[in-house]
Amino acid sequence: MQSINSILRDERNLSMVIQWMELYDENQSHLLMRIFNRIVEWTDSFYHYFNSYDLVSVITIVVSCLVMLSALYFIQGMLGNVIERENVSEPPRPQNPMWNQQTLQRQNLNTPVLLKELTFVTFDEHIIDLPRGMITVVLLTNDETREKLLEQYAGILQPYTLSKYFKFSFMRLESYAFWYEHLLEETIGYKRSLSINPSNCVGTVLAINGYRKYYCVFHTMHRDSKKEKTAEFMGFDDSDSSEDSYDFLTDEIQNPVALDIDLLKGLANWMDRFVEGSLRRFKVDRWPEMASL
Repeated sequence: MQSINSILRDERNLSMVIQWMELYDENQSHLLMRIFNRIVEWTDSFYHYFNSYDLVSVITIVVSCLVMLSALYFIQGMLGNVIERENVSEPPRPQNPMWNQQTLQRQNLNTPVLLKELTFVTFDEHIIDLPRGMITVVLLTNDETREKLLEQYAGILQPYTLSKYFKFSFMRLESYAFWYEHLLEETIGYKRSLSINPSNCVGTVLAINGYRKYYCVFHTMHRDSKKEKTAEFMGFDDSDSSEDSYDFLTDEIQNPVALDIDLLKGLANWMDRFVEGSLRRFKVDRWPEMASL
């Protein structure tokens, strides 16, 4: 004891440093048992806590919270459906026939028109897998008139690049006239076999809704709404009593084909009528396959 006291009173530093190790409690419970005991303690605490309140009051509070959460979930679902319907609705309608020119003058846009060729590679993207509410506008052309028609086509459709609901493409009749022929046969339910003359189909424009399986057709010889005979020129009417009929689904040409410079005349007004929903829609049960060449 005296030696310890002498060391404690000594102002000299000790020559060694001792590190205390953590002591191990040999009597403590196993980890799983400690977790179990802690859960039992929590359960007992919750029991005594809720037992101190009136059971009816506790049930009322719980039920009220559940009802409020259910109501919020229901309202959120309803709002989501409304927003979805608005987002996937048909493309916005112009307010007047001069919508194209007024929009361009007001916003001074110079947006290029992205045109993709409709082939068996891009067919799924533009037709089969087209999102709900989207429209693909397709120009039927050939190698001879393609360059001139695409320039006119892009100029007419440029205002519609403002809408995210349109895709624009073109299809070469030299390669895929058979697909257009099958489309028309699908439209009339294969009631008769069709043989189209591709040269008479040049300048035809299709507005296709791939999701809802319908399309509208533009052709310069039938742009006049007062004299429009869509059923005849698409081959849906077997009557040939009209002297002015222009059935380009047959190999015989009753009237001369319009010059390529006029093939897209009236397309702008037709697009206005399309977004207004006043054009005839042709339904199909399925889209014909576009096989590789």
